Amino acid sequence: MKTLRLLFVTAGLLAGVDLFSQNIITSAEVKVTINGQTDRMQLADLRRDLLVVGVDFQYQPEFDQNRNLTSIHYIVKRSSDGAVLGEAKAENLVNPSVKSVFHLVKTGEILSAQCVGNCPH
Repeated sequence: MKTLRLLFVTAGLLAGVDLFSQNIITSAEVKVTINGQTDRMQLADLRRDLLVVGVDFQYQPEFDQNRNLTSIHYIVKRSSDGAVLGEAKAENLVNPSVKSVFHLVKTGEILSAQCVGNCPH
């Protein structure tokens, strides 16, 4: 049993932190990371989940022949008034160190952007 647990922990460490990172989507905060492992279904789910909390996520992805996300251009807007909260383009997403992040926080009653694009992780 200890050996099995050690194998799982070791595999998790080798897989890296991104494997365990999750997007936060609530009415008070949104923090999303997009990388080369993000697939079409995840982008569609992300758009749907963001609309529920009042964020319009418009994106234009590019995939390679293996269906890996290679680049993405996106705009993040408030659904209530259409205000653009940010816009970013990420390229070379096949490189594991390349990511695009956006972080929105509710101030009072309005979501505003803390960072869109090159945000600290």
